[in-house]
Amino acid sequence: GFHSASAHTYNFTLPHRRMPFISCLHTGTQTGGTEVYVFDLSPTAVVFKASNSFSGSINFHAISTTSGPYEEAFTYPSLPQPEIYVNYDDENVSGTSLLAVTQNYTGTIINTPTLSSPGIVQESFLFASASSELVSFQSGVQVPSGTNLTMGGWINMNNIALAHVIYALGISNTTPTFRGAWVQITDTALTAPGTIRFNLEGGTAGTERTVVGNSTIVLNKWTHVVVTFDGTTAKIYVDGVLDVSTSASGALAFHATDPYFETGRHVQFDNRYMDGNLDEVVYYRNIVLAANEVRELYRRGVRGLPAYPNPF
Repeated sequence: GFHSASAHTYNFTLPHRRMPFISCLHTGTQTGGTEVYVFDLSPTAVVFKASNSFSGSINFHAISTTSGPYEEAFTYPSLPQPEIYVNYDDENVSGTSLLAVTQNYTGTIINTPTLSSPGIVQESFLFASASSELVSFQSGVQVPSGTNLTMGGWINMNNIALAHVIYALGISNTTPTFRGAWVQITDTALTAPGTIRFNLEGGTAGTERTVVGNSTIVLNKWTHVVVTFDGTTAKIYVDGVLDVSTSASGALAFHATDPYFETGRHVQFDNRYMDGNLDEVVYYRNIVLAANEVRELYRRGVRGLPAYPNPF
């Protein structure tokens, strides 16, 4: 797995690696120019130490004692900065608080979801529906100024008996209702159980638009889910591939004074807590990710890399 800690230290395992390595070198382009990064090699992983944040590609050239030269490339194409990025690692947990990597948002951990390993990157959170577990970011969350948004993350569902909510934005437990955007699993009582449902509220009764995906989520398996909305079209991506794109024109209304971003439930649907694991959650404000950017997020997770390689 990949781990970001202090001093920009990153640990990860090279995919398809040939072992053991005896040397490794990388030159990467960073914000301030070109810098050489140093790698400490072990039988199981490479430790990447960088003194600064970087952008561009990470390209490795390593020498194997058994297989000769080996080359592996990890590219980090530029992606927009999310409003919230949560990776659910133990280093970001302090008591009942979970620190998001971006914007210094702090989430409240409610009813103690379990730190579970392995996640996509180190640990994940295991949410138990029966125990009403969730993480709620309630302090000053910035909602979109218009209709553009993207939400995404990795899920590993244990069951779909209820319409389990994965993440919800711009909702509140106070009036007025008919606010927000949220993603949930279609439950067994509805048509197409196990598919993704993307819900959009316009501010008044009857303005809700629900977009239902085509792919059935496999239980007990990690799946990457991303949704986007641009005021006209709503899209659902599953494992980096467009699952559905449909017209959903209309306003998008959020709670004006007390908006939440919650993972594991929707505050107004207390019986729809998530039942499964969640990791690498992102929310982009006023940004609609393009298909290639969604694919890049998925690709990073498949490699065991975080959505973003360095702290903001």
